[in-house]
Amino acid sequence: MNLRSNAIVSRAARRARHVLVAGLSLAAMITTGANASEGGASVYPAGVETILRGRMPGPGASMFLGFNNFYASNSTVASRGETLVPGFHPRVSAVAFKLAHNWGVKLFGGALVSSLAVPVVDIHFSAPFGTQHKIGVSNPAPETLVAYKIGSLHWWYGVEVFTPGFSSKKTDLVNIGQHNYAAAPSAAFSYLPNHGTTERSSEFQHIVNYRNDATQYRSGDELVWDYDAMRNVSRA
Repeated sequence: MNLRSNAIVSRAARRARHVLVAGLSLAAMITTGANASEGGASVYPAGVETILRGRMPGPGASMFLGFNNFYASNSTVASRGETLVPGFHPRVSAVAFKLAHNWGVKLFGGALVSSLAVPVVDIHFSAPFGTQHKIGVSNPAPETLVAYKIGSLHWWYGVEVFTPGFSSKKTDLVNIGQHNYAAAPSAAFSYLPNHGTTERSSEFQHIVNYRNDATQYRSGDELVWDYDAMRNVSRA
């Protein structure tokens, strides 16, 4: 059962002057290493940040992002459609906030940028073997990066750190977030030619997971590749 903030799927803010009638947003995630991820989950919700991923605020400016999702289910089924757990009813609401700030400090020819993402998850769960309600912070993620811009090309590289969820008990029916630290060297770009009417964006991450002290399990490393390609076909 994978009830965690990875259920967050971005409802990314669309630029008001654009009417997008053609778009593509795909995400691929490959898990490597000796161990699979604990619970089949990850500290990072792959596919959330695809739009304008390489673009950061200018010197002295800040950028605020919001993401939200709701998930509900009334059954869990096997490959042939038969019910595995009668009375299985999870309901998950999630909202995540991210703030990025450009410090206006030159570093390696680029600009120093810091960001912090904080996901909050509300889980209601009921099944024949028990019920539980939890609300809390999932995996907060501070990030430090160096951002660049030349013409229509924006790009950056940096390191994101994922911290454990705030509350976890081995005996609970549900827990919020993964409960290990992870570090993720990352790089991204956004190419916005034709006065920004075309976008090509992509991000690469190598997530290195550390041991969950409560379970003594160490998830394998993950390679995450998010990307999109979009074109505005209407006039502003």
